[in-house]
Amino acid sequence: MRSYWLDLFTGSTWQEFLDAGGGVSGFRERRWRTVEHIKAGDYLLCYLTGISRWIGLFEVTSTPFRDATPIWKDEDFPCRVWVKVLITLKPETAVPVLDLKDRLSIFRDLSSLAPGQATSGDLQRDETLLMRKSSSKRCRKPSTILLNDQ
Repeated sequence: MRSYWLDLFTGSTWQEFLDAGGGVSGFRERRWRTVEHIKAGDYLLCYLTGISRWIGLFEVTSTPFRDATPIWKDEDFPCRVWVKVLITLKPETAVPVLDLKDRLSIFRDLSSLAPGQATSGDLQRDETLLMRKSSSKRCRKPSTILLNDQ
């Protein structure tokens, strides 16, 4: 069964992720015990802090590992997983969280949710809703522009 995880980015860390090829996502060292539970096939719901928008969706393609190879400028984020980018949006076209607040089950558990933590609720339904909402936006992978019109 697939699990869903929250993956937080700032504007800078999002751009650095894309500039590095968009293949590895990372978390702080103190999150290692949580990251160890992420499995290949799980989804990372990418949230852009500061502007409160859903910016992407990744599928995890590896087991967690530690690596300090530079990707991000200000921190190492050494607890890492390889990812396949399913959706990326530009910050200006990313899905505003508050637009979906009443429709996403993730909001029921926000008071106890830590970055990188699995959430409860009907996240498969949430994923479908986020994908539908982003399908009307211009989606892009790091090297390819896609337009989802479904």
